[in-house]
Amino acid sequence: AELQYTAPQGFFGLRKEVASFLQEKSRADHNILPERVLILNACCSVMSAVAFAIGDEGDSYLLPVPCYDMIASFMNTYSGLRPILVDLDDDFSLSVDNLMKEYDIAVGAGKKVRGIMLVNPDNPSAKIHSKSSILEVMEFAKERKLHVIVDEIYLCSVFGDFASSLSYSNEWPDPANVHYIWGFSKDFAYSGARCGIFYSKNDRIVKAIGSTVNFVHTVSVTTQLSLYRILKDKEWVNNFLSESVRRLQKHCKMLTDILDKYSVCYIKPQGTPYIFIDFSPLMKESKATEEAAIQLYWDFLHKGRMFIPSNINNFLGKDCRYFRIVFGVSRPELQEGLSRLDAFLRARL
Repeated sequence: AELQYTAPQGFFGLRKEVASFLQEKSRADHNILPERVLILNACCSVMSAVAFAIGDEGDSYLLPVPCYDMIASFMNTYSGLRPILVDLDDDFSLSVDNLMKEYDIAVGAGKKVRGIMLVNPDNPSAKIHSKSSILEVMEFAKERKLHVIVDEIYLCSVFGDFASSLSYSNEWPDPANVHYIWGFSKDFAYSGARCGIFYSKNDRIVKAIGSTVNFVHTVSVTTQLSLYRILKDKEWVNNFLSESVRRLQKHCKMLTDILDKYSVCYIKPQGTPYIFIDFSPLMKESKATEEAAIQLYWDFLHKGRMFIPSNINNFLGKDCRYFRIVFGVSRPELQEGLSRLDAFLRARL
């Protein structure tokens, strides 16, 4: 059986286990049906497939920034869907006013806006968007007849007050137009599995993705069976996820201790394996400019021997002060990285 084709929607045994897993971990307020769960080869493929299902070439969607910049590429792959960048508030919170403003400008320019892409917890700020802010965005989307795509790839990697959107689906203003993404790469540190999950209450969208686009996005049967066996072992899964969060918190503190030592400001992470840091005091210019941020990036790389991506280069943001550091690595790697960071900060501050 492991050497044969499986359904393009995914091995049904795995779809059942994923439905059960999401039911528990998201504290879903409804029964997640495995028939509405699709298995695709990575979350990037899920985004490409969703974009293909909701829009046509030349259409647009609203994308709050800063964000992981490859989302724009994934959403463009098949459909040609184009992002309309919408600034988050200064504290990296969602802003319906900003969404409304950019939507009105786009429509006024003759663009067709099809949806809104949300990532929660946020990447790169590691900020958790509140239930109230997500629902406010969904209400705006309903008024404009827009799809809302919610990416919760860090569902089980949070250590703040997090409410999954699936836990309040009965309050979604327009349930048929909300679509959910999760995957194994972050929570299970299993990026090599290349396995992303799509879920929606909209059976037409599920059918469109499952019967058409997903035919070219199937995950190998052997990989699906290995993931199925992992999820079947509930005790192991719970122990693994618990230990993962414990280590993330420990590694986060190791990093913030270094930053606090030099009075470097940062956005306090509420989950995820990374932190967003204001490195403007390290810039050679008195004001944080794009040129100064680019120079600091190269200084990190060549003088500090550290790859630290910047907000303006890697996350489509405008604030030149911020850079992102990942602490979700092995302890020896983290210790070496912190040693290099400590030396760099000591020399510059």
